Amino acid sequence: MENLAGRTITLVLGVAAIALGLAALLGPWWTFQENTLSPLGSYSGTVDWGLFSYRFSPPPLDAYGTNNYTSLPNMAAVMSVAGSLSVVSLIAGGALLVTALVSGWRRRFPLLGLGLGLLGGVAELGAPLYMMIGLPPAASQDMATILNFISITGFWGSGTGGMLDFRVSLSWAAGWAWYAGFVVAFLLFIAGLASSIGSVTAGRTPKPPHLARP
Repeated sequence: MENLAGRTITLVLGVAAIALGLAALLGPWWTFQENTLSPLGSYSGTVDWGLFSYRFSPPPLDAYGTNNYTSLPNMAAVMSVAGSLSVVSLIAGGALLVTALVSGWRRRFPLLGLGLGLLGGVAELGAPLYMMIGLPPAASQDMATILNFISITGFWGSGTGGMLDFRVSLSWAAGWAWYAGFVVAFLLFIAGLASSIGSVTAGRTPKPPHLARP
């Protein structure tokens, strides 16, 4: 007999992980709070760095609101790896849901759900960790003009610098999508574990006496 509790937990957590993972694909993983003063005027706003683009809010006079990473090749490379890991995680999560729905697979491969949950969780966990390590030096290389006055040595921080009549104040921290990556990884780990426990329990259900071998 199927372990409905394990199957239900797998489905609920799997759907939640995929929904949050899809939202995180479009959300900010890193955020700048910028205040600039120059002879041309002043600017105060945020820059949200996503996996596929970055967005100024509000946009400065010389830039679009949303931009791609064409002019920031080092940051683009980091975001590409993190995005690929997130996509792998979503694919594994989708396969985990299919496994939970197809009873034949659960009986024949009782550890398949656990393997998919681990794969998805590890991949999603790797995305924010890789970004935390790779983005600060990548940003320092791609934005050398601005960051000549401020040194970004970590994923969180702040600094102020400038010369003559130019001053810039910058603070940076993780965006909500970065934190969501850890939540998605946790949900996939638990969903995979629930799937495996449910499958193994179902496989060990004793047979009725009239079907048991003598």
